[in-house]
Amino acid sequence: MQAVDYARFLHRTKRRPEGIFQCADSVKKRLAKSRRKWIFGVAGGLAEYLGISPKLVRMAFVVGAAFSTLGLLAYVVLFVWMPKAPEG
Repeated sequence: MQAVDYARFLHRTKRRPEGIFQCADSVKKRLAKSRRKWIFGVAGGLAEYLGISPKLVRMAFVVGAAFSTLGLLAYVVLFVWMPKAPEG
């Protein structure tokens, strides 16, 4: 089956392609509060999303809060806006 015919078949039958394309949907990152948290899980969730150490994000929030209210404001906004971590 040629690629164009296969694409038309998938479109008509509302099916998803098999193989490596299925993995792309399951790898999507989602910004959510961390289950491994100190206070509310905001820094841990942001660190998991960015792929960095939670200590760096926590230090950034502390430095931001120490020098201006921007760090504290950002933390509160993220606390309200971020969903809880999915179960499991």
